[in-house]
Amino acid sequence: MEGSHSGLVRTPGKRIWTKVYRGFESRPLRIVENKTIIKSNIINNQQVQVGIGVLILRGNEVLLGKRISGHNKNTWQSTGGHLEFGESFENCARREILEETRIKVKNIRQITTTNDIFVKDKKHYVTIFMACDYVSGNAKAMEPEKCSQWQWFPKDKLPKNLFLPYNKILSLIKDD
Repeated sequence: MEGSHSGLVRTPGKRIWTKVYRGFESRPLRIVENKTIIKSNIINNQQVQVGIGVLILRGNEVLLGKRISGHNKNTWQSTGGHLEFGESFENCARREILEETRIKVKNIRQITTTNDIFVKDKKHYVTIFMACDYVSGNAKAMEPEKCSQWQWFPKDKLPKNLFLPYNKILSLIKDD
């Protein structure tokens, strides 16, 4: 763990401990079965980010883009981005699809949520995953500094180097 800490501080009367890093008190450390410690720390005062990932489905295929910047570059992902203040999940999904690919979709729906911690990059994301059905258009890399290409993949022949959250959720669409 980065930074200095003042050690463990026991909360009187409870089996809950906290660590203090650079003056920020972390979330509780819980002792489970008297041996295992589960911890959740604030690192460098980072905040949890909320993302929206949108799986665009076309029959038995899913549209994925090749990341070329940011954390986990050189992996495949769907369209998506940060949820803006006051924005609904559906409106964010629609906006991100248009900004990134310029294709038309319908039937936008929520399918699952993931909680991902990218330790190396010191990032923590809660991602709301949506799915939608392709209507028309050719996917274009509208943000070439972030995504080099868009490609349709059969659900049963997905690339090996998927962006972390997709390893968790793509099994949900394989049977659709």
